[in-house]
Amino acid sequence: MRTALTTAFALVLSSALPALADDMSGMNMGNTTKEPAQAQAQTATASGTVKAVDPAKGTVTISHGAVPSLKWPAMTMAFAASQEQLESVEVGEKVTFEFKAEGMNASILNITKAE
Repeated sequence: MRTALTTAFALVLSSALPALADDMSGMNMGNTTKEPAQAQAQTATASGTVKAVDPAKGTVTISHGAVPSLKWPAMTMAFAASQEQLESVEVGEKVTFEFKAEGMNASILNITKAE
């Protein structure tokens, strides 16, 4: 008797699941990637002072102000940069820059000396 009830329940449930799945077809599932939303790349701008240029690592270290759009406080951090970008700045210079951030990894998109 128990086996018959279990089998009947399984049949009813299995026939109902496809209908339930069809009802979800119009739902906006938003971010369906496996990465959390905050890890997706964002662009932002900031200004600061060049503290170090490291051509071997391909980085420029900048002490920059807060970046409200990313909810970052003022800090000093290294940014990945192209050789051309590294050659365009010197330690001690004030700069404004646009960068792409993925979590705490950031790459310079554009950097200019502040006026």
